[in-house]
Amino acid sequence: MINFDKITDIFCVVDEFCTNFHQSTQSFIIGNKPKRPLNNDNF
Repeated sequence: MINFDKITDIFCVVDEFCTNFHQSTQSFIIGNKPKRPLNNDNF
């Protein structure tokens, strides 16, 4: 039988994984701001 302690442990492990996964994949997501600022004065 699953008790609340096991559910809490599983939730904490999954939450920690999701947080780390999100932080490690941020640089690979399409649509991030460019690393160099765009110069819009040339138009």
